Order: sequence, then C-alpha cells, then structure tokens
Amino acid sequence: MLSHPVILEDVPHMEDCCSALLHHIKRCSDVFVAASLSEEEAGGLVAQVARLREQLEAREQELRGLAATLGQWREELGGLTLWMREVEVFLHAEEAALGDMSTLEAQLKESNALQDDIETLQPNVENINETGESLVARCQAGSCFQADLREELRAVNRSWQTTVATAGQQNRQLVTALDTSREVTEMMREINMFLDQLEGELEGAGAHQPVTAAPELSQRTYRLLQLRDRTERKGEVLQRLSLVEVEQGGRPAGDLGARISAVQERWSEVTGPVHTSYTAMREATTDYGEFKTLVAQESDWLDRLDKKLRRSSKAAADAEEIS
Repeated sequence: MLSHPVILEDVPHMEDCCSALLHHIKRCSDVFVAASLSEEEAGGLVAQVARLREQLEAREQELRGLAATLGQWREELGGLTLWMREVEVFLHAEEAALGDMSTLEAQLKESNALQDDIETLQPNVENINETGESLVARCQAGSCFQADLREELRAVNRSWQTTVATAGQQNRQLVTALDTSREVTEMMREINMFLDQLEGELEGAGAHQPVTAAPELSQRTYRLLQLRDRTERKGEVLQRLSLVEVEQGGRPAGDLGARISAVQERWSEVTGPVHTSYTAMREATTDYGEFKTLVAQESDWLDRLDKKLRRSSKAAADAEEIS
C-alpha cells in the first residue's frame, strides 16, 4: 500500500482507501509487544510500528488533501459553468433595433459589465486549468477517470472561449449600433433644423410672391442663389443619412427606416421650391436683361433717328431760305 504513489481516482474509491488506512493506523495503536522480547528488540519493534503509523497517517492526509483539491476544483468548475449558462441568456437575447437609443444604451452597459466580469474571472480560469492539469497528472495513466477529468477540463475551456468570443463580438456590435444611432439621430436633427430655418427664409424671401419691381428681381434672385448654395452644402448630410444601413448586421431596423424616409420626403418638399424658384428667377433675370438690352438698342436707334430727322429738317429749311 505504501510502495505505490498516491493515485487520484473517483471519490468513493479514495474514501475506501482512507478507511483502509485508518484501519491500519488503529491496528498500529493496538500492537502488542510480547514479554519474551528483549528490551532492545521491543524498542526496535515499537520504533518500527511508530514509523509505519506516521507513514500511514501521512498517506491518509495526502489522500484526503487530494480528494479535497478535486472537490474544490469541481466546485469552481461547476460555478464557472453555471455563470456561463446564465451569461448565454444575455448573449442570445433579442437585439435592440437600430435607433432605439435607450435599449441600446442599457444593453451596452450590461455588455461592458460582462467584459469587466470576464477580465476578473480570467485568473480564476487560469487557476482552474493549472489545477486541472495537475489533477490529470495524478491519475493513473490511460484510466477512464483520467480521460473523464481531461474531457471536463476541455469542455469548460471550449465554453469559456465561446463565451469570451461571443461577448466580445456582441460588445463591438453594440458600440457600432449605438454610435450609428447617435450619428443618424444627430443628422436627422441637423437636417430638420435646417429645413425649419429654410421654410422661414423662403417665406421671408417672398419665393411664392410675384415680382413687381425690377430691383426686387435681382435681390430675390441673389437671396435664392444663397439659399440654393446652402441647400446643396447641407445636401451632403442627407446623402450620408441615405447611405446608413438600417438593418446593420441583421439587427432589426425598427422605425428608423421610416423616420429617415420622412426626413427625405420633407427635404424634397421644402428644398424643391428653392431650386424651382431660383431657376425661374434666373430665367426672368436673363429675360429682363435681354429686354433691357433691346430697349436700350431701340432707344439708341430712336435717338439716332431723331437726330437724323432734325438734321434733315434743318437742311430743308436752309435750302428753302437760299432759294
């Protein structure tokens, strides 16, 4: 019994071994020293029994320590496995829709907390692996118990790696979804504020009123040109908004697509008159310019005709006087 190293086996078998050792320890206490032995022989026997008892007690303590280590290791293994099962529910929960800011923020907060938990648990996982490898090495080589123990260790490592990878991917996706939602919300707010202002300026520019004076024509054309240029610059924001993938990574779009469409429709309604009114004013300005040119040409022609007629009248008068 003492000639072989302590082998890690299943708990019932190890308990049986401990019971057997305790039985032998008790027998050492009950050893009878025959009176026929000499004092030297009796002393040697007592010393031999004492050494044997010490070896048996050390063996029993080693067995119990090994069994306790196995029990504690399995307890830690079970705790980690239970934690991963609970986390799995969160990792596979329904994804919040893009644009659902409150839900995305709440999910990201939980996801960040999960990342902190993973970082905290990493040393525990390393300790589980170190202890597990040590326990596997204490088993009888090639035994079923050693194979089972090794598979338990592999299974928990596979689950841990899957949990860490899935949690990391989810965290990155949530960060992207929340950033995109914030960007889209800000772009829609910016566009709507611009359209509110544009509606007021169009009204102030009299875009829908007829022009009644020549100076008003150039003034209105210039103001509409400014509004058109500002509209084209702000149109870059609308283009970026239109390129947003509302179903990012399979994430549901919710009502975000409808909200973007509403902004696009309003953009067309409000900015449409800017382009049409500016085009009409520019054409009117061109026509008015051409009209002024023709009027000037006609006036010049009439002036020259008038001078010519005056010279002809004077020449006729002079001729009459000479005659």
